[in-house]
Amino acid sequence: MTTLIATLGATWQVIPEIVGLVLPDACPIYKDHPQQEQLEDLRRLCGQPQAVDTELWVITSSSLRTQDGIKKIREWNSRLPSPLAITFFIAADTDEVTSESELKALQELVLRVMLQATERGEVICSLAGGRKTMSADLQYAASVFGARALLHIVAPEPLPEPLRSNDPEFWSRPLSKDLSGQLLPAFIGHYERRETLDIDPPFLSKQYPLGKTQDGDCVTVTITDNALASQLIERERQAGQLLSNYLTTVANAEKHENWRHLYRLPPNDIERLRKIRVSAQHEALIRSLPKAELHCHLGGLPDLDQQIAIGTAVWQTLAEERRNYLLDELKPLLSAEEWPWDWPQQYLRNQVDPLQKAERAACLLTQARRHQLQYNLYESYGSRIQLAEHKHGFSAYERPGELTGSSILGHPAAIAAYCQAIHAYTARENIVYLELRGSPHKYQPENPLEWLANFYRVLIETSPGNCEYRFIWILDRRQKNIDEIVNLAVAARQAPQLEDFVVGLDLAGDEKQTQPEELAPAFKPAFAQCLTLTIHAGEGQPADNIWQAAYHLHADRIGHGLTLAEKPELLTRFRNRNICLELCPTSNIEVIGYRHPAISETQYLKSYPISTLWNSGVPLTINTDNPGISRTNLTREYLVAAELWEGMTLWDCLAIIKQGFVHAMAPAEIRESLLKNQDVRVYSIIENWLLSAPQLPTHIPDHLST
Repeated sequence: MTTLIATLGATWQVIPEIVGLVLPDACPIYKDHPQQEQLEDLRRLCGQPQAVDTELWVITSSSLRTQDGIKKIREWNSRLPSPLAITFFIAADTDEVTSESELKALQELVLRVMLQATERGEVICSLAGGRKTMSADLQYAASVFGARALLHIVAPEPLPEPLRSNDPEFWSRPLSKDLSGQLLPAFIGHYERRETLDIDPPFLSKQYPLGKTQDGDCVTVTITDNALASQLIERERQAGQLLSNYLTTVANAEKHENWRHLYRLPPNDIERLRKIRVSAQHEALIRSLPKAELHCHLGGLPDLDQQIAIGTAVWQTLAEERRNYLLDELKPLLSAEEWPWDWPQQYLRNQVDPLQKAERAACLLTQARRHQLQYNLYESYGSRIQLAEHKHGFSAYERPGELTGSSILGHPAAIAAYCQAIHAYTARENIVYLELRGSPHKYQPENPLEWLANFYRVLIETSPGNCEYRFIWILDRRQKNIDEIVNLAVAARQAPQLEDFVVGLDLAGDEKQTQPEELAPAFKPAFAQCLTLTIHAGEGQPADNIWQAAYHLHADRIGHGLTLAEKPELLTRFRNRNICLELCPTSNIEVIGYRHPAISETQYLKSYPISTLWNSGVPLTINTDNPGISRTNLTREYLVAAELWEGMTLWDCLAIIKQGFVHAMAPAEIRESLLKNQDVRVYSIIENWLLSAPQLPTHIPDHLST
């Protein structure tokens, strides 16, 4: 709903002059105006309201001249193609508006009418009519309560005789080009609602009644005091302290600091963000926000199309003779709709040479039919829910990534195509900081550092510059030579050609295989070089595993950590030490299994603990784990998190996004720069979104007021 508010004096013609600009379909007087483009620009600034959703409110005195003007406006309106809904607000006992009491009465009426209108929706104000004091009062009211647009009419002096016409019929039809060109509507500006109005006690129209008597479209208002005007003056005097009290209350009520610029928003906008629950309708907003992702496996990143593109890059380097050999060798798979479960062991893992393994993967990716790949990688083992309990165990979860990662990255031709997949992913999801994690010792066993340096060079050379990349070296609990791999990671951390690309270590693999306390001695070189550690722990396994990761390996972050809440004293320790959890909602559903409201087969499963963890004060981030394997993306993971935590608000979502930057493993100066730059971007995006988002009531709940 839009309300067009105008003040009226002796010249009633200003009403059609302003309505003709705002609602040209209702009042066509400017149809032949010579500056149509300028008029359209003005209408866009007004939000291009429609007559069916717009009311005209006219504020005036009770003088005889204005009573005559009201009659003329009624007659003019009746002649329009679609008459407008008009209400006249008349200040009782006012005539020429020359006494102090009359001036105060009209000022109070203007303020109360504006307050009521802004509670209904958007407001457009016309400053063209009435005495100068009335126009000044209306402009002041707009500056306090907010207005989409303030408009005026510029006309020559003296006014041409035809434009002095008192005939309503004349003002209901198009003016000639010459006459309409004499009138030039002007946009004076717009105002935002003053933020202190919504701090308790809020300014609500029911507290400042109009004390009216109504006769048809005329509302005669008797003003007995200037309560609203005086209260506005007092609120302005207290504004600084009230706003400070409100922000202190907000800060005390939350366990995680949000982006600092967001606290500059008006209190009502902060409340809107704290009330609106994240849902699918916010997908575009979340995707547009700059984000950091801290738990993303290199091997599980490409989707099926990207896997095929990577395979094609390798296949194109092979001679025809080699291709024919591979086609013959892999014919049993290429000719079968359903592949045996152990096909990766038969055709890939028994190949010690990374190049040969990559060639076989490329052959399957390029020569198998798409539906074969789709079925055998993603569908042959049934539902992707609680795969830890699947008869094939964790390998069922990993199956979609069998032709990526270590299966193909050993071939130099795969690297550029792989980097393109990474850049496409970060650009699409507005990820400005990404920590990739991988195992170079699997890609090029004879010289992992050479492989990593080559990968880093190509990644940076092909980057469009939208994302800051870092690398975490993965160690598998199942490996026997963990101490050797730790030393490789330490060497990579110190290598000049890698320029601090490697920022940490990740201990992954089956938690039941080896406990952190058994591995602690192998990590001493990493501790000596102050490498940060993230450890897969508590993904379906007891909280004691998380305890060991924190105490024996001094973890800076924990991958998943979903059972942490089972050990309250450890939960408190994590909060005190600011140890961050890396949650991956879709992956966690697929591997462990959690209740999802939209998936019937999960209803018997336990609830996902994200709200418990977040509300405890433990820092956490949202990640994909393996976007290609889980057929997800970072935006989707925030939406899944909101589905699993039905009370997750946009304010929570924004604070979690910030955690991704706070707990990045990049050097402090990089992290601080990212936080400062993205703080400004987030504020700008949210501010613009709030302008177009549905409004909530302006009153702030009592429990948030001072």
